[in-house]
Amino acid sequence: YKRQTMDRILLTLDGSRRSESTIPPAAALCRAFGSELVLLRALRVDESRPLECRIAAAEARAYLKRLERRADLDGLSIRHAVTVGDPLHETLRLARKLNADLIVVHCACRSPAHCRLDGHVYSIASGVSSSLLIVRNGNGVPAAVEDSPPDPAAHTSPWPRRILVPVDGSPRGDWAACMASRIAESSGSEIVLAHVVSAPDLLSPHRHPEGAALLSSLVDHTVRLARVHLDGMRDRLSGGQWSIRTRVSVARNGPRALDEIAREEDADLTALSAHGWFPEVDWLHGSVTEALMTHGSNSLLVFQDWPMDAHRGEAAEALRSRPDRLTELVFPPGQSSKALQSRTTDRLPRWRRR
Repeated sequence: YKRQTMDRILLTLDGSRRSESTIPPAAALCRAFGSELVLLRALRVDESRPLECRIAAAEARAYLKRLERRADLDGLSIRHAVTVGDPLHETLRLARKLNADLIVVHCACRSPAHCRLDGHVYSIASGVSSSLLIVRNGNGVPAAVEDSPPDPAAHTSPWPRRILVPVDGSPRGDWAACMASRIAESSGSEIVLAHVVSAPDLLSPHRHPEGAALLSSLVDHTVRLARVHLDGMRDRLSGGQWSIRTRVSVARNGPRALDEIAREEDADLTALSAHGWFPEVDWLHGSVTEALMTHGSNSLLVFQDWPMDAHRGEAAEALRSRPDRLTELVFPPGQSSKALQSRTTDRLPRWRRR
């Protein structure tokens, strides 16, 4: 179930400069994965007035045609879709109909301290089981200027310049790192592999000094293991025109520490898997991913491999009884990350075979 490609990327535009700021990141991912880009324009018009609908649809198609002439979209496979209805509902409907692998959305940020998901973005994130790119102002993405004239030939600098990849040692985390290396290979980005060791809470540490010493020893041991794992990932992913660095830190709040690392490293993008070792099958995203989506200040790319369907009970029982059924990533010797292969250690339910 670990896919190394994204066949179709969906981007919804509302005609504003703010929504158009998501085009460069979407184009960068299309080039990295060889994806088709679907541009959606959902119209809020009264369907009981057919003449107005036809005029609005013609204007929307002309608008998408103008965008297609942008320099950063040159050479990409692009499809247009103009529909009538609520943009949220139309985005979810078209994503399911086209089986979109990734949905690109915009999240306006007044400042790093005021960068929260709005209801529209959160509804999309929780409404489909596709991968998700949340583009926030800054992070190498130009902020939208609503009163500036549109420039179809606009060309921006390569995006992203630096990618932060949180790695937790799970197969899903390693898979996300491999997917991020595809982006780095295409754009020449630098990758920062990061792991945050969160020390467990100890009840009344001042009353139990022996427990505090044991806890400190455990944290030190975990830090050493994390460095070994990240160094191994760096060696396996190296070999291209991109550079890879590693960071290991200790913090009580893992998501906040990752967001601070992204700011310190001046990362344009944080890329991670939707789940880690043991996914909660009733949730589309794990706790760390959910926290970064809701409270993070960096643009976020979430790789999702967990389908939203009625067979969650079967999957839950399989994962609880046999955690080793998770996909095991294999790095063939002498091959780049683009040639990465995947295999499963056990038979998976039919709905998981993609």
